[in-house]
Amino acid sequence: VALSLCQATVAVAEAQMDRIVAGETPQLLSLVDLIMAFTGHASLAVALATLNFWLLVQDTALSERHEALREPCFMRLLEVLLLQCRLPADATSGSDDVEFELENFRNSSDGVKDPLANIFLVLGPQFLQALHSILKAAPDWQTLESALFALSAASQEIAKHTTGATAGPRGAAVLELCESIITELVNSPMIGANGATLLAGTRLIGNFGKLLAKMKLALIERSLGLTIPAMAYSASVSATAAEAFLKICTACRLELSMHPDGVKSLIQLTEGAIERFPEAEDEARSASRGAASFPTQARVSIVQGVARVASCMPVEACTETLAALLNPAISRLRQAVEDCSSAMVVKELESLRTAVSFLVTSNKHVESAGEHPVAHILHGTLPILERIYSVSALQMDGEVVSAMYGLLSTSFVCARHVLAPHLDSLLRTAINHFKATHSPCCITCVGKAVEIFAGESIESSAAFSPLFDGMVEAVVEAIRAGHTTSNPEIID
Repeated sequence: VALSLCQATVAVAEAQMDRIVAGETPQLLSLVDLIMAFTGHASLAVALATLNFWLLVQDTALSERHEALREPCFMRLLEVLLLQCRLPADATSGSDDVEFELENFRNSSDGVKDPLANIFLVLGPQFLQALHSILKAAPDWQTLESALFALSAASQEIAKHTTGATAGPRGAAVLELCESIITELVNSPMIGANGATLLAGTRLIGNFGKLLAKMKLALIERSLGLTIPAMAYSASVSATAAEAFLKICTACRLELSMHPDGVKSLIQLTEGAIERFPEAEDEARSASRGAASFPTQARVSIVQGVARVASCMPVEACTETLAALLNPAISRLRQAVEDCSSAMVVKELESLRTAVSFLVTSNKHVESAGEHPVAHILHGTLPILERIYSVSALQMDGEVVSAMYGLLSTSFVCARHVLAPHLDSLLRTAINHFKATHSPCCITCVGKAVEIFAGESIESSAAFSPLFDGMVEAVVEAIRAGHTTSNPEIID
């Protein structure tokens, strides 16, 4: 009954929107109060039915609306929506323990996020002041999480108001309030209350990454420091925290690159988080177990973030930073090969590939292959790749083969001078590996090498001829033996 009545009321209000925003009659304005009551209804299905009305109100400029639909109304709407977005007391994991109705209200395409962003457009700094006050005096974790959720929903619009020539005094006020909010967030003892608050806090700090680039280094480092403990909590929280780490590193890379010692300290902290993962589980764990179970995408985000910062450093500092970042990964890779742990091998190879892909260094900064920032990493990895080829269980594992040749293909593009002395051996191995596994990534790797190296000199082009002959022979043999997913025709 309530939903039907609400839908009928909203339909009438939307049909009479022009007259309502102009405040033509008290009767029409009374619909606004009724819809506000429906927005706060105990049934979130009823509340959801009202949200489009509040979006349509925003189509009329604030100065042209009746005073009943100006700032006080939208401040009241913010209070109502914050209450509706509250998580139940038992939804502490930050992952899959939220009922569908609430999840739909909070995160669906027609849910509450767009209305919250519109409330910021109406209230401006008042929106931030209200939520900052909540962060400072939140009586419980649900209140804190709801405020963080609202800030994240409006974060894109907030960022727009601090950039460009039109930002002006309002933009400066917004930026100052955002700095206060971030400071409050990184100092809040309640942020670590559970997975839900860690998830909301790290998501917000990541969304504010571009704003952090305009703030002091100490606050940037404190914000990165907030994401790192969250990485050890659980899979869902770890993924969000690592993504936030990446966003901040990307936005603030120039400032961070001037402080390589601080970056190395952050690397040590991330390694500690990887080893402790997952803290949310009440069971014994070891460093090796933590590294094995740490989500691959979270690991890639960490490596990508640090690599982006390192790419802005001078070559020597870049090399040292990469060594600090990837030496543990190389050690884990070596051990994983000895243990024949294919899943761990894939994780570490993907980490290495990610780092290499973000270190495209121009020749004017590198006089020799040995000076390339990834030279140490690749030289340490090549013997391990040779060892993988000699372990039959790994040699025949499709994911391992794909990860290995993905690393080599990326390295050919980003650090070809480092691999040039090993080119003949690597490509012969790739062709032999294809003969054993019929994995197309081996041929893709050879093709990438030809693309990168063949045009450099007549000698290098000639050197590819026997390799190419061997590759064609291997491919034809694979096709004739039926080792393909399609049915190509061989023309003699």
